[in-house]
Amino acid sequence: MIEELLYKEIGTRIKTFREKKKWTQEELADRVHRSRTSITNIEQGKQRFQIHSLYEIAETLGITPLELLPQPAELITNVELPEKVEKLDADGIEFFKKMYLNSKRLGDKS
Repeated sequence: MIEELLYKEIGTRIKTFREKKKWTQEELADRVHRSRTSITNIEQGKQRFQIHSLYEIAETLGITPLELLPQPAELITNVELPEKVEKLDADGIEFFKKMYLNSKRLGDKS
């Protein structure tokens, strides 16, 4: 679960920086020697890639690789909550998110 959130957030950040440069997916793909489909999948968090590719994409976009990496707290914030849970106060929501992520992580291991 956390892995999916991580790749999705990195992909969102890549897309944001690409759009700031007013580049199409095709233009970024050409610059990093990938297909447009690959860039689409990376931006949607559907395609895993090696760490050297993260550096290559960041360098091409003129940013540091750290700008593409979310902090752990940001990943927890991006968890979609059931409607009833959203009625909790802020502390309750944060507690639920952490418990939800932990249960997903434990479920992935079994």
